[in-house]
Amino acid sequence: MSELYVTSTSARAGKTLYSTSVAKNKLESNESVYYINLGTGETDKIIEEMSESYGADKLAYQYIIEDQLDDSSIIAMVSDKKKLFDSVIIDGSIGSVTSLQDPSGAAIVVIHDCSLGVEFDLELITNYANHDSVSILFNKIPKYKLKEANLVAQSCGATVIGTITEDRCINGLAFDEIMGCLNGKIIDLTVTNKPYIEKFLIGGNMMDSGKEYFGRFQNQAVITRSGRPDIQMSSIMAGTRCLILTGSVEPTEYIISEARKHRIPMIHVESSTETTVNILSGAFGDNPVCIERVNRFSELLASS
Repeated sequence: MSELYVTSTSARAGKTLYSTSVAKNKLESNESVYYINLGTGETDKIIEEMSESYGADKLAYQYIIEDQLDDSSIIAMVSDKKKLFDSVIIDGSIGSVTSLQDPSGAAIVVIHDCSLGVEFDLELITNYANHDSVSILFNKIPKYKLKEANLVAQSCGATVIGTITEDRCINGLAFDEIMGCLNGKIIDLTVTNKPYIEKFLIGGNMMDSGKEYFGRFQNQAVITRSGRPDIQMSSIMAGTRCLILTGSVEPTEYIISEARKHRIPMIHVESSTETTVNILSGAFGDNPVCIERVNRFSELLASS
């Protein structure tokens, strides 16, 4: 069996995303996993969904409020779970290497936030080299910092298991997140598809043909006025994943029928196109872990 303790250098570094991705990979390999969230005690919806999907006998979980149990109690609990599950994964609290003395012998992975505006803490990174059980994952690296990250990884003396750049898919929005921030209305409830959206296009007066403009990206949504059936139809025919219609005009029955035929959900909001774009722009990044982000992060781990 294996035991893994995951921590990070800061909040929102990707600690839970990494932990759940490792758990999913083990489940896909037919291993059983006991997942411990050591922090605020708040539930992670993704873990509950994965447990329902794979079965509680394959993925069980527990939430522990930080400082609720002392180290010896946690170690005893982990030792007990090792007898029942192939792997124990601890989604730990945020901390430095000096706080990661784990007598249970777990492998430790530190997720290092490398996002825009965050400098590499070379002293802290070098200290990781003094702990044989500690590995580092550089995450959220802007492309302009990738060369620097690779140089740090090669020279720091610590075990670096990966360098992962910022990713459009992980920074995208799940359908329910879009609905939540827009407070919109689903026009046709018979369309139950809930796509994950990576990019939004604004439907307006374009010089390009509809197919050229709306067919450029996968996993896109189009934002356009509800009174523009021509743009809506071009979007549908070009394979958009979701339509967001702005303004007070109701869409035509023909558009509703075509969207239903292609299983494209339509969201109607009373706000203007400009306001809607501004709301969605502020919703990108640092959202809760969902299965689409887990799947994408697993791909990035495999290729890093």
